[in-house]
Amino acid sequence: TIGLGAQNLIRDVLNGAFILFDNQFGIGDVIRTNGITGQVETMTLRRTVIRDSDGAANSIPNGEIRIVANLTRTWSRVSFLLPVASSQPVDRVLEILRDTGVELAAMPELSTSLAEPPRVLGVEQLAGREMQILLQVRVQPGRQADVGRAWRRLIKRAFETAGVPFQDLRE
Repeated sequence: TIGLGAQNLIRDVLNGAFILFDNQFGIGDVIRTNGITGQVETMTLRRTVIRDSDGAANSIPNGEIRIVANLTRTWSRVSFLLPVASSQPVDRVLEILRDTGVELAAMPELSTSLAEPPRVLGVEQLAGREMQILLQVRVQPGRQADVGRAWRRLIKRAFETAGVPFQDLRE
């Protein structure tokens, strides 16, 4: 068991060195690895500590880290599918959504967080009584949640004003 422990330690340190040398992520970055998403709090040659959204500190041996998604490198993206009743006129819905994108970009508290104008890409899926519309906006690193919440709030308000349901409630 001492031999196995030494092998694991060597693997952890070597992988930790490659993580640091390759600048895969750093303290403060938000990453996804090994089924955990959170902010990197500590990095050593042997382990990485990630604080998840529940506040738990997850200590991961670097030798266990195989694939890393860095969610705060250079830019990030808000991307979501919006379910809308398929009984609604699609061109009207798309116009309302584009207007919310313009409104989002004009918000003083968020305008500097956007790296490009919000985009309404169109109908991504049709499923029975529902169509799903894909929306995206490129944002500054770490601003995904704030921008996404604000855009969803604007959409909810615009749909309420226009009488557009998110799903068809008819039987």
